[in-house]
Amino acid sequence: MESAAHSIRVVANRTGLTPHVIRIWEKRYAAVDPHRTATNRRLYAESDIERLSVLADLTRHGHSIGAVARLPLEELQTMAGQIQTE
Repeated sequence: MESAAHSIRVVANRTGLTPHVIRIWEKRYAAVDPHRTATNRRLYAESDIERLSVLADLTRHGHSIGAVARLPLEELQTMAGQIQTE
């Protein structure tokens, strides 16, 4: 199992998303499901950061978060790769 060790602040810095957007995407669209500590703090794994980074790229290029949030990471990466080659 992958270690979930990154705070929402670290995730925000690495993805370019605000903590507010990360929380909304988690709650409203189930884009990621971070680990919760005993005190209910979110901890994100590297795979969560990768997923949010790709989702951020796709939404910056016009994709609706509602349309892409639940897609598998491999499909998201393929879509992002197509954007890079256009």
